[in-house]
Amino acid sequence: MTFFCSPKIKSPKKRAPRRAAPTSQARRGIPALLARPGGRVTRAPSSLLHTHQALIACASANTFAARPSSTETSGPVCAAHSQIFVSSRDGGPTNLEHDVEPSQRTRSIVFMILGAIVARRQGLHRIIYMAENGQMAIHLPLSGGRIGAFSTHTAHPTVLTRFKAFLSAILGIQIELVNPYVYETKGEVVSRVVKDLPDGLPVATSCWRSARVVKGGINHCGECIPCLIRRIAIESHRIDPTRYRRDLLKEDIKRLDEGDEGRRNFVDIAEFVMRFTKQSNKELLDEFPDLICEDFDANRAIEMYRRFGKEARKVLSGYPQLRAFLA
Repeated sequence: MTFFCSPKIKSPKKRAPRRAAPTSQARRGIPALLARPGGRVTRAPSSLLHTHQALIACASANTFAARPSSTETSGPVCAAHSQIFVSSRDGGPTNLEHDVEPSQRTRSIVFMILGAIVARRQGLHRIIYMAENGQMAIHLPLSGGRIGAFSTHTAHPTVLTRFKAFLSAILGIQIELVNPYVYETKGEVVSRVVKDLPDGLPVATSCWRSARVVKGGINHCGECIPCLIRRIAIESHRIDPTRYRRDLLKEDIKRLDEGDEGRRNFVDIAEFVMRFTKQSNKELLDEFPDLICEDFDANRAIEMYRRFGKEARKVLSGYPQLRAFLA
């Protein structure tokens, strides 16, 4: 996820904000590469991510430094990058002792609060952008077994709407919290990166297990849902430069044990793709009640998932042993 704020509201107790680009709070994922130059805040729970975030910040700043950041500022601006250590465990640079958070459920709260606080302190309070593709933001459950908490909604439009009100109340300023990519597939987001910053793709991390699979320069498992979605997105435009621990798409998935996690994840994605290929909008609304939401347009979301289906069929049909799953 990536956040950035554009200057608008003057802090009542501070001097007027300097002319600057947005302040951003970013993960190390692909959307972070799209953040225009400005103040960037990242959470760095490990030395590897610390390095990756620094590389992403530098690469995106160098790419976009010569471009105006918005209609409110004229001319190029420079990026400032601040990294904040965040961990669910005791220790770290300050050797802080605290209760342990064993899940990732609260991470988007941490992201948004850090982004809002840093933006406010810099006098850049008007808009916080969260960059997350629509597939993973709306995050419809791929199957009946992934309903509810099994499909996280850390960047869901409803979460952003409610957190906007919360941040505005506690900070005493009007915060706008927006995801500009909510109706774009990951492939459509990646297309911009391929055009503007292709060398950043190997550095950006998508894997849910990246901290647990790091070995020999590999930090993608290759079998989790984000790895598979990432691979489809990148291969819809170019050869994927990512190093995966498991090259799942080249395996004979039909012969894998039904309990194999890679097989299960791939089959769920393939079946999801075929639903959005074959079913009508009405049938999809009946099957996915999560599409009925006042915080986003259901028809635009359906069309976004249909485009993902086309991307997935195009990529997966290039692997002969996978074509049977697309029938």
